[in-house]
Amino acid sequence: MRLLVALGGNAMTAPDGRARPEDQIEAVARAVEPVPAVAAGTSAAGAEPEAGSSAPAAVEKPRPAPAQPAPPVAESSAAAPGPVRLSRSAPQLSPAEQAAAHYREALGRLNAGDARGAETSLREALAEDATHRDARQALASLLIGTGRAPEGEALLAEGLSRQPDHAELRMLLARSQVARGEVEVAIGVLEAGTAATPDYRAFLGALYQRVSRHPAAIGEYRQALAANPAMPAWWAGLGISLEAEGRGGEAAEAYRRALRLPGLSAGLEQYIRGRLAASGLEGNR
Repeated sequence: MRLLVALGGNAMTAPDGRARPEDQIEAVARAVEPVPAVAAGTSAAGAEPEAGSSAPAAVEKPRPAPAQPAPPVAESSAAAPGPVRLSRSAPQLSPAEQAAAHYREALGRLNAGDARGAETSLREALAEDATHRDARQALASLLIGTGRAPEGEALLAEGLSRQPDHAELRMLLARSQVARGEVEVAIGVLEAGTAATPDYRAFLGALYQRVSRHPAAIGEYRQALAANPAMPAWWAGLGISLEAEGRGGEAAEAYRRALRLPGLSAGLEQYIRGRLAASGLEGNR
């Protein structure tokens, strides 16, 4: 799975002054800066004589009292009056926001070729939010792609227990099962879903065709093509099942529709042309 994420402002804030999501994950709140201690004032000089007093002209000037050390000041914002500077700290992230941040981190690691680091980030995302669909799908794909299909399938099955209508999870699980030769099991997984997207129906139609359930395959292909008729591979699949059911004229028309559309693979094109020529379907118009 190749996915790209583009992650100005300073290291902790975006240009508008708000904390950026990627920096909120591990934002550190600095402690209140202690206010410097204020030294006690020096002791007062001797009292001046009252005006008009008859004190002698020369009097010994009192010696100043020795300066007392200033009392210690507690290091807190209430230690002494004065401005207190507070550092800007990121707001508390919700589990869903933390999961999204871990997911973005995983994508960056995948793009950098760090599959192990990506796996760790994806697991952290699901630990924060087990309903994060993209993280679950990405982690399952990573596990299946690295030879850990049972672990990946278990992760998908867990996700479907939480979100049974998630079509992508069902299709990914079914594909993994088909790769292991469990086509009927994969059909059961798809049949249990309620998704009705064209891709979902065409995939189910292809599996029906693989186990020779051609009437069911024809039904799924027709519904998929009604929603998106620009898919040459689906027309080819429809033609194959129609031909298997002895409906040569309809099969020929489906084959011709496939040949007229761009994007048909070379293998399918060769197969279709061979069928049209060998079976006399080319003349069934």
